[in-house]
Amino acid sequence: MFLYLQNYILAWLGSNDIEAYAFAMVLILAAAILVTWKFPVRGLKPMRLAPFIEGQWLRKGHDFEGTTWQIMYVFKNGVFSIQAHPEFKQTGQYKILHEGENAVMVEVSSLDGDGNLNPQILELGIDKKNDHLVINGRSYKRMT
Repeated sequence: MFLYLQNYILAWLGSNDIEAYAFAMVLILAAAILVTWKFPVRGLKPMRLAPFIEGQWLRKGHDFEGTTWQIMYVFKNGVFSIQAHPEFKQTGQYKILHEGENAVMVEVSSLDGDGNLNPQILELGIDKKNDHLVINGRSYKRMT
């Protein structure tokens, strides 16, 4: 489109010299500025990912000996919990630090339970299409 417009203007001017080319570029730039000024983009809101993480997220598997394990994260209204089998429990609070295109940075604090490390930063990847949450590189499926 840009090259077509440029060639059209150059043909209209009837010249291929540098002044005609510069004039064509100025005309294209002026047209782009005019269109952007006259018809600004409005109503674009950033995608809010924070509500997506709320809920229960489960990951299951088996270890090398065949023993089953599972980890469940629960995020709800600023409070989170981790419950795992074999036994592990932790609760605390979370706060959204940053939202990206498909990721959320979360700070967890006020931890109570096993493995008490205060505070921690979790990177949560969002896969809305498959309804998955990726926590520290591991995929969790939403519980219904």
